[in-house]
Amino acid sequence: MLLKMKEKIGLVVFVLFINSCIVDAQIESGVYDNGLKVAYNPSVSLLTAYYEGYSGYDESADSPRFSCVFYIHGYMKDSISEVETYFPLDKSEDLINGKIKLLKKNVVSIKLNSQHGGCWNVWNFSEDYTTFKLEKSNNWIEIRYINIEKAYFYSEKQEETKRKAFVLKGDIVYIDKIEDEWIHCSFYGKTVTKGWVKLESVNKN
Repeated sequence: MLLKMKEKIGLVVFVLFINSCIVDAQIESGVYDNGLKVAYNPSVSLLTAYYEGYSGYDESADSPRFSCVFYIHGYMKDSISEVETYFPLDKSEDLINGKIKLLKKNVVSIKLNSQHGGCWNVWNFSEDYTTFKLEKSNNWIEIRYINIEKAYFYSEKQEETKRKAFVLKGDIVYIDKIEDEWIHCSFYGKTVTKGWVKLESVNKN
């Protein structure tokens, strides 16, 4: 009898230990499978993410037939975040609330209250939680989008270091530093462009 009680106590302690590890785990920034990119800023518990998925193929247009694209932001509390999701630059017309759960530091699960336009044909986010696993970690602390017509890259946080490279309104940038009125970020186009961009050029969270 005493041995069985010890086994039960040991099992309870083990379960509590595992649960505490999940709660204390910090979501890992990077590229997840099936089109999800996640960034976490631990200094303010801010989670930002970007989902982009496609399905089908239109031969006449030589492009995917259906698309599902939305931006995500929220604040992590323990292992869950209440989030707002919307198409970049279209928050007022496309806002859908939802939740992101942290299952492990490199596994997250998303459920939305309803579907964004086009998503029914790509991935169903509203019927149940959809799980995503990390494929490649990164040092991003935030993901934001450009909210002015054209934003230039700078080599340093100085006006005289302005470069020819730029990003356009609606483009997604992946931030690894925020200093004063500047962000250091990467833009993933045909090539990867990195540098400093003015903080006023991106959306506020």
